[in-house]
Amino acid sequence: MGVYSWLTSDTEESVLHIPSGCPQETHYLLQPGDLPHIVAEVYDGYGNFGYAGINAYRWLAETNAPALGMDLTGLSHEELCDIGVTLSVGDVLIHAETGDLYWIWVNKKLESLGGTLLPGNYATQQLNLGGSVNDLIERGILIQRPVAEHFSLPYPIKISKNPEAVYEDLPAAKDCPNQGYPADDAEPDWPMDNEDDFDELLFG
Repeated sequence: MGVYSWLTSDTEESVLHIPSGCPQETHYLLQPGDLPHIVAEVYDGYGNFGYAGINAYRWLAETNAPALGMDLTGLSHEELCDIGVTLSVGDVLIHAETGDLYWIWVNKKLESLGGTLLPGNYATQQLNLGGSVNDLIERGILIQRPVAEHFSLPYPIKISKNPEAVYEDLPAAKDCPNQGYPADDAEPDWPMDNEDDFDELLFG
């Protein structure tokens, strides 16, 4: 998976990452209620904010789990991040006739939201449904719907450069269409000579 980023919730400015070669600005990963903002002096382009490396998708999974009735006990960092990705940008499958929910290629913990985890991948034949997921979607038997929309995700990712921003006052951060690069240079050459240069920017 390549680099990716978001637009700030209030001004829709790209959160530029270290690989872009652009100067880093302080952003705030906002939190609901009375929780303090997570200060992010740098963004690495892979979901990790600040020198502490707080992963936005892991935050998303852990923050929403209680409201969604999900038990995340015992999951690894990678598993928590994967669940966060699914909650943010993943799809749930809905049977057009029965309304039954199905999942494909996700962590089994997501079954606690309802529905059935299908084996294999999108090309695997699902004998109980009469075809592969790809085929069933093409035939209109299964309908893809964003997870965040279907389950009304209570606490989406919100980002601002304003330290006074209030989580509840802002919309969810949109995905950056340029993946964290400047708008006029969406696919630049790698700006660093080697991995040591990257580490120097990130860790000083």
